[in-house]
Amino acid sequence: SQSMRIIIDALMGVVMEYFHITEQQLEKLTASFVQRLPKYMQKALEYGSAAA
Repeated sequence: SQSMRIIIDALMGVVMEYFHITEQQLEKLTASFVQRLPKYMQKALEYGSAAA
């Protein structure tokens, strides 16, 4: 789950840099992205966030 978190954080940084979106837009984008992942990946990310 730590690897997934690193990849998602890097992707979101690139999205903010190149598309100049707001924090609120980034939160919505991230939530939408995570919802599209398989359930086991969503759970791993939730667990990783809780452990951090």
